Amino acid sequence: MFAEGKHILIRIAYHIGTAFEFRNNLVLVGDTNAKLFAANDYEKFIEALFSFLKENDKNYRIICESDSLIFAPKRLSVLAINKLLELANNDKKITNRQFLELDIRIFFEGSLLEYVRYCRGQSTFTLDDLYAFTKEWCGRFMKEHCN
Repeated sequence: MFAEGKHILIRIAYHIGTAFEFRNNLVLVGDTNAKLFAANDYEKFIEALFSFLKENDKNYRIICESDSLIFAPKRLSVLAINKLLELANNDKKITNRQFLELDIRIFFEGSLLEYVRYCRGQSTFTLDDLYAFTKEWCGRFMKEHCN
C-alpha cells in the first residue's frame, strides 16, 4: 500500500514538473520575442501580441483549461500592461494622463478574462474579434488621451 502511494506521488510530481516546464517555456517565448517587446508604437505592439497569441493558440488553450495554470495568460497580460504603460509614458502626444494607467489595466484585465473564455470554448468571440476590438480600443484610447 505504501509503495503504491509513493508511486502515485511520483506520478503527480512528474505531471506538476511537466506543467511548470511547459509554462516556463511558453512564457519564456513571450519574454524573448524581440518583435513583441521591441515594438515602439501601440499598433505594432498590438499586432505583435496577437501574432504571438495566434502562434501559440493551441498551447494557451490547453493552459486555460485549468484554473491552476491560468498564471501564463495572466503573466502575458501583465507584460502587455507594462509595455503599454511604457509606451504611453514615453509618448509626448499623450497630454491627458488622468486615468491613463487605470484605462490600460481595466482594458487588459477584462481582455484577459474574455481570452480565457475564448480558450475554454465559452466565448462567442474569436481571436480575430479580440484583435479587432483591441485595435479599436487603442484608437479610442489615443483620442481620449491625446487632446
